[in-house]
This record gives sequence, C-alpha cells and structure tokens, in this order.
Amino acid sequence: MRKLISVIVLVTAIEGASVYGAGFSWVPSKIEIECEKTAVKVGEPLLLKVRFVWPQAMVNPETGSVRKVVSADSLIMVREKVGQESVLLHGLFKAINLQREGERDDSYGSHVVVFYDFEQSNLMFGKPGVYLLKLTSGKVSSNILNIKAEPSGEAEKRALELLSDSDYYKLLDDGKVLSGAVGERRQRLEEVFNQCADTLIGKWAGARVGIELVEELGRKYSPGEEFMRAYRKGEVKEPLVKRAYNCLSAGLELPDGFSIREEVLLNMVNVEIIKGDYQRCVTYANELGLKYPAGRFGSKAAELMSEIERLKVEEPYDAGEANVTERDEPGNGHILGILGGAGVVAVVIAGLVVLGKKRRK
Repeated sequence: MRKLISVIVLVTAIEGASVYGAGFSWVPSKIEIECEKTAVKVGEPLLLKVRFVWPQAMVNPETGSVRKVVSADSLIMVREKVGQESVLLHGLFKAINLQREGERDDSYGSHVVVFYDFEQSNLMFGKPGVYLLKLTSGKVSSNILNIKAEPSGEAEKRALELLSDSDYYKLLDDGKVLSGAVGERRQRLEEVFNQCADTLIGKWAGARVGIELVEELGRKYSPGEEFMRAYRKGEVKEPLVKRAYNCLSAGLELPDGFSIREEVLLNMVNVEIIKGDYQRCVTYANELGLKYPAGRFGSKAAELMSEIERLKVEEPYDAGEANVTERDEPGNGHILGILGGAGVVAVVIAGLVVLGKKRRK
C-alpha cells in the first residue's frame, strides 16, 4: 500500500516585520485561501489565492488615505508527513503584495505561485502525494486546502528535463539569473515553450521569452524610426517580431493571478503597435487597467491609453503598404507597424524598453 504523503505549507509573517509602514504591526483578523484546481501535476505551478482581512481600515498615517497595496514578508514552510511524523522539507522566504479588494478598507488579496524553492534547488511539490496547504500570519491561520499532486505527464517531464538547474527557474520567475548569461538561459526557456506549449509551465516560459524578445528589439534598433518605416513597407524582415508575438500570445493564456501576465499585456501593446493594430492595443491597455489597477503597469494604463491615441494620429499605418507576418490571417488587423512608437509607449509606462538600452543591469 502506497504511503500517504502529506505536506503542510505554512506562509508565516516574519515576527517583528512591519507590513504597513512605520509604526504599524497589526495582525489580520482572518486569512482565507483558495485555488481553482485541487489537483496538480508534478512540475506544474500551483496558483494560490490569498485574502487577508484586518480588524480596522488599513490607513496610511501620513496621508490619511486607505492603502492600495500592503506588502507582507512571509515564510513558506513545507513539511512532509508520513504517518504521524513530519519532516521539514522547505523554508522559503517570500514577499507578498496584497492589493485592496473593491471598496473595502480592511480586505486585501493577492495570488502566490507555489512552485520552486531556490534555497533547496527543488520543486516545492516534487513527487506525487496529498498536500495540506495552510497559510498563517502570527497566531492567525487560514483554512486548510487538500491538494493532490499527480504524476507528471510527458510534456511536464520534458519541461523539467529542459529546466535542469535553478537559473532557468529564476529566469522564469522574475527575469533574472543567479549565474551565467541570460541569452543562453532564454534559449532553453524558448525550447520549453516550443516543446511544451500546451502546459502551464510552457505558457509561463513563453511569457518570459516574449518579454525578453521585446527588450531585444529595443536594444537592436536605436533609434527606431528608420527601421519602423522600412519594416512597415516590407523592406526589412525581422523574425523577432513574430517570435515575440507567438510567445506573448501563449503568456496571455496564463491565469490572471500570474503576476507576469500584467507585463505580458504591456508587451503585447508594444508588439501590436509594431504590427500597427491600434484597436488591439486599446483592448490590451484596457485589460491592463481593469485586471491590475494597482499593479506596476496597470496603475498607469490611462497614460498608456493616451500614448496610443497620440500614436494613432502621428504614426497611422497604411494597410496597403503593410508587411504582414505568416501568423496573421487576412482581415484580422495584424499589420506590422512602428517599433519607435513601441519604445515610446514602454518608456511612458515604466521604462521597460528604451531603444538601445535595457532595464536589467
């Protein structure tokens, strides 16, 4: 009879750390967690919805206004339980940015991807079994979720084979690497996307690669005005545009709770400007503001929309001159447009891509 393996995941606020600013050290009155799926495959990220409720309004003492975001340092601990005994497997520090929910001034929510322990260089759920998942802060505990980890499918197994060390997971997670060259690591992530595109980890890899490719476009063409006009007329071919589009399209299929998806939407605006489809630019900019109103890029969606409207006037495209990609279908409005404008939009939002420069140092 196969042993039942239970793993308790504890996300505990670090003692003494203030998550509310100077002078605040309040403990939540209630914590709730949930996830749409109660079963995941080994090698598949688990997306956890977290909700904190406090006994009073979370007001900034300096401004008197209700905080839009509350940041909490946390510790994720994974214990493996066999019978009545348990063994600590992971103790992972993680910062959680909780965003205000609706009009309530005491309730904040976020999503946490439970996937990889960089200290131990192991998956958080590295083998099949039953996992009990709980979140705690101080003496306050959440409800307990029962999560079943099932054996990996062939695609997940292949993805794990390609992601052979922590650097690949680090690049996947936050766009950085612990060692080595980013370009070499990115190529491996693109293999994961190409070979495992139907898996959640494959879509995640596609999202990260797409963002990196847009940055590469910004570095390659500076200034971009001459290139954009030549490319629009079909005088210059640039396969990076199609590759970025395909990868980012996969990233859009990620659940909204993946934080990278916000950045995917911004970069999709960039790519659609390159393609000349301002209508889709507006669609993605609207989604950015609606789904991530307090996010790094979503909070500036109005500025992005204004920039798109300006570009529509200053840099209109002529469908008759357009350089259409192989991926595009007649009548779908995917017309290649202006890289110069794409760089400008990104600068307005957060300096994501500056033509000829890169935000990663």
